[in-house]
Amino acid sequence: SGLTATALLLNAFSWGAACMVGLAGLALLAVQGVLPAFLSGAMLFLLGIAAGLGSIYMFLRLNRGRAFLWMRGWSASLFPLRRFLRELVSGLLLFEKSRGNGWLVLLVALAAQALGVLSLAMLGSGIGVDFPLGVFLVAVPLAAVVSTIPASILGFGAMQAFHVLYFTEFGAGQSQALAVSTL
Repeated sequence: SGLTATALLLNAFSWGAACMVGLAGLALLAVQGVLPAFLSGAMLFLLGIAAGLGSIYMFLRLNRGRAFLWMRGWSASLFPLRRFLRELVSGLLLFEKSRGNGWLVLLVALAAQALGVLSLAMLGSGIGVDFPLGVFLVAVPLAAVVSTIPASILGFGAMQAFHVLYFTEFGAGQSQALAVSTL
């Protein structure tokens, strides 16, 4: 339905904001001269997601009529994808008709990401994981991506493993890194 597509659109704004926060963290680490080699691919990854989401949004916003005509010619085997894309374009229309302000939504999403970073940094500081702010700015969006992996045992899974691997690369102990992830 259109509401599902609108929720997807709002999630895309959140993902875009997370990528921007992560890119800011990478830039901060680079300026401080503490950007580790293992994060070199993260910049392209985050930039690709942010640019891709923005490009898709602008394409659909400016070419929705062409998109509907283009999808009309798809074969029946592509029907599920066609239906999904039509709902996405319909969600975009619903968002625009409700006078949704994309910049305001992005600003709110950035604020939410900033609160997540601040929470993680404060938790880390509380248990002795004191790193530059850039480390936490990068951790939040990468953890969000990793958390989409549906692998867990009693709720512990990919995100906790990511935090342990990530924070130990910066010098935290495994138990501290796991505590940051689970608190």
